Formats: sequence, structure tokens, C-alpha cells
Amino acid sequence: MSVPSRDAIVAAIVKALTAHGAMSDEELSDTLGADGVDLGPDGHDLLEEVLEEDCGPVMWLPDGRWVWLPALLDGRVFTHRLSAAEVEHDMVFLDADLAPLSMLADDATYLQPPTARRQSTCRHSPTATSSPTGGCPTGSSPPTVPCCSGPDGSPT
Repeated sequence: MSVPSRDAIVAAIVKALTAHGAMSDEELSDTLGADGVDLGPDGHDLLEEVLEEDCGPVMWLPDGRWVWLPALLDGRVFTHRLSAAEVEHDMVFLDADLAPLSMLADDATYLQPPTARRQSTCRHSPTATSSPTGGCPTGSSPPTVPCCSGPDGSPT
């Protein structure tokens, strides 16, 4: 059996991480094998390479597991207490607590207008919720900053 293309491996990884959640290298390799994806004799190295270079918003967790961020973050509500400096300068510093969200915000694939299922509570306050930028910057409009609009697209 020949090793599948990188695109096929990526699709299998996304499917596995979406269906099963965070997994270690070994768990992911076993799951791919059970799904009929043969990574060949250098499977571990190939898997690591694909995860690190080709998979898009995949994140390695401190406990050694990999996670598909869109599946992990789907439907979650994020809060970030703005510091005095962030309020003063009308900006948000992307610290570790916002790193996973910022990875998705950097990819236009994941910036979508909110739906009724993903309503925003952004209210221009020192605590901004569910916003890639932590607030509604002056001049922004949906879908550039999707948190700043209600389900009908109107500013909140």
C-alpha cells in the first residue's frame, strides 16, 4: 500500500481530531491506521511533519496532545479582562490566553459573520467577550471583527 498524499493525510488528521478530540502522536497514529491511512515506515516522522507544516490550525498542547482548534473552540465563549494599557491604547495584547483564538482569527476561513448559534456579547466594555481583538475597534464592521455584531449583522 502506498503512502497517501499530504492532502489526504491532513483530511484524515482533521477528521480524527474533530471526531475524537485532543490526541497524542501515538493515539493519532493508531486512529489513522484504524481508518486505513498507512503512513509508511517513517510514519511517526511524516505525521509530525504534516502536523507542524501542513495542517493549519492544529495546536500542540502542553500535555503532548494535538488538537484541531476549530473543533476545540467551536461554540466556546471567550472572555479577556482588558488591562489599563489595552483600554488606553484601544488594543488587545495577544497573550497566551488568546493565542488559540488568534490562530483562527489570522485565517479568513474561520472569520465568519455570527449566527444565532454564536451570538456575541461585545459591549465596548473593559471585559470583551468572544472577540478576536478583545473589543470593537473604531471603524471595524462585520465580518472583519465578527464579535461586534448581533445575529442579524447589526452592531452590538
